Amino acid sequence: MYKKIFFLIVPAIVFSSCSGDDGPGITQEQRELEMGYEGSDVYSFGLNAPLSVNRDDNHSTPLELDINVDGENDVEIRAYEETFNGRKGLTLESLNATTTFSVDGNGDILPLEAGTKVTIDTETWGGANSILPLAVYDNGTTTGLWNGLTSRYVAVKIEIDNNRFLAWIELSVSDYDNYSFHNFVLKSVP
Repeated sequence: MYKKIFFLIVPAIVFSSCSGDDGPGITQEQRELEMGYEGSDVYSFGLNAPLSVNRDDNHSTPLELDINVDGENDVEIRAYEETFNGRKGLTLESLNATTTFSVDGNGDILPLEAGTKVTIDTETWGGANSILPLAVYDNGTTTGLWNGLTSRYVAVKIEIDNNRFLAWIELSVSDYDNYSFHNFVLKSVP
């Protein structure tokens, strides 16, 4: 009798320990978001044409996004040009402690290509309540990973209490502080 119970309990323990922290029945597709994907299981901002900011425009007005549509802005995109020293650039800011970006080992926001898949637990997430440069021009030197890139994606993670979301923001960046905001999508992750 004890042998039968043992053989029933051991497989149950192994199965439950292999199912991950998200519980059994959660698929890998539910845990991930593909950059550029706009299917029926995501909320899309739905722009028909990109919003563009050129360096001749007013840089004191940032573009703020309420990605998880809860009435509070989560992200701010700001193009700037400092007229007194000629420095210019583009930054992305997390406006709260619950919003982070996929970053590299230096803390720079990764410019991901269409088709790249991210998950909540496989990326390095950083930048909560931080202003991170995408591209900066300062005294003849360019820094940042985003300058000159067309249609790249920022992976975004939002975790509020027991609610988890993945999102992407599509941007093109030229001339350090000129950019086009194409769209963003949001996906709820179980």
